[in-house]
Amino acid sequence: TALGLADGAPRWSVDYVADLGAKAPEYGFGSTPRVADGRLVVQAGGGERSILGLDPATGEVAWSHPGSPPGYASPVALELAGARQVVVLDGARILGLVARTGEILWEHALGERGGADSGVATPIDGERFCAYVGGQLAAFRVGRSGDAWTVEELYRSRELGRSYATPVALGGHVYGFNSDFLTCVDAATGKRVWKSRPPGGRGLIAVDDHLAVFGAEGVLALVRATPDGYEEAASVEALEFTGYTWPSFAGGRVYLRNSAELACVELTAGDTAVPAAIAAAPAPAHAFGRFVRSVEAAPDPAARRALVDEFLARHEPTPI
Repeated sequence: TALGLADGAPRWSVDYVADLGAKAPEYGFGSTPRVADGRLVVQAGGGERSILGLDPATGEVAWSHPGSPPGYASPVALELAGARQVVVLDGARILGLVARTGEILWEHALGERGGADSGVATPIDGERFCAYVGGQLAAFRVGRSGDAWTVEELYRSRELGRSYATPVALGGHVYGFNSDFLTCVDAATGKRVWKSRPPGGRGLIAVDDHLAVFGAEGVLALVRATPDGYEEAASVEALEFTGYTWPSFAGGRVYLRNSAELACVELTAGDTAVPAAIAAAPAPAHAFGRFVRSVEAAPDPAARRALVDEFLARHEPTPI
């Protein structure tokens, strides 16, 4: 479905099954559409029209390719071997194509897959990328000589996988989850450098030279991206429980969502003083509950007002 940004009014909609003849996966549609070079690239779930390029203004089909069910894979736009392209995992193969025309530049058979992966390609450098395949981390290299394209699978590593959290590549290393363990591997070999039980969780993104991790029990942890080991720079209990949606970052703020709530956390440099009443208060399960308890424990109305003013200053867009 396409909606107008200004008014939210529907512009057009396409039903993958009824309109495109796609075969619905037994687990439902879990792929995210991707706008690239004037096309809306979608993975429609298998069949004769599995990978499609739509006109984002009208929803009309510009091109399509057959394929197999994609699991939770999503197309992603990358720059590889000097050319912008969309990389797609469709379950049986991985391929690079031109978003505008649908021309397939290269493809590689994945073999036995075993399970539904996130399947979102993560760039390592201008030639290499990695993705979860068959419950493992797989790395690939794409090359080009004239009009001839090549693709090579470099390795598969069991050190990362069994997770829907797309890994992050920074500084020659790949960070992601092995089940619930945050793990760092060497991007060149796939060998483990370190792994850590905290902060747990199911999603992470890169924010400059840090990882913003949606950890266990609704915690947002800011972790330094370093091969020296797990180094937590800061953390805050943002939501009551975690979720499968990894964080988003914009304008100095991290956004988190579970199945019940949305939270916005502002990242600032340096130490932030915490009022003594908040620090001394009992600790309810939710961060806002702890704030309310701190106001209740304040010695007089002026102190309570100061705590509320300080809270509102830190959370400017609050609806309270």
